[in-house]
Amino acid sequence: YGSALGRTAHNITVTTYYDCSTVVVRSLNNPAGNGATVTATDNGDGSLTQKITCPADTSNARFSLIRTPNSAASITCSKSTGKYEPQFLAQCKESNPLTTGYGRQEMNLKSSPIKPCSS
Repeated sequence: YGSALGRTAHNITVTTYYDCSTVVVRSLNNPAGNGATVTATDNGDGSLTQKITCPADTSNARFSLIRTPNSAASITCSKSTGKYEPQFLAQCKESNPLTTGYGRQEMNLKSSPIKPCSS
């Protein structure tokens, strides 16, 4: 009994994985309450996919998905990076029809070749 002589050496590899369920999902200016739905899917391999779905069009509003180089309708977080690719969820943009309008135009008729009220 007592101290032992000799050494032992082992090479070990430590791999760190991120918990994608704690990573914040960021979206490009989706207004709260516009009806867009974000669903999360666990891919079973430690990655997590987020998908945005715009609401159905109505008689008062049309919705379109606006993508940029940094956004998409579906983004996936990798357990090895802990980041979403692409970085942002796309935006559901609401467009509403004009229901009223008013216009006015003023013209200077002095320089017009046709003179109004001329015989």
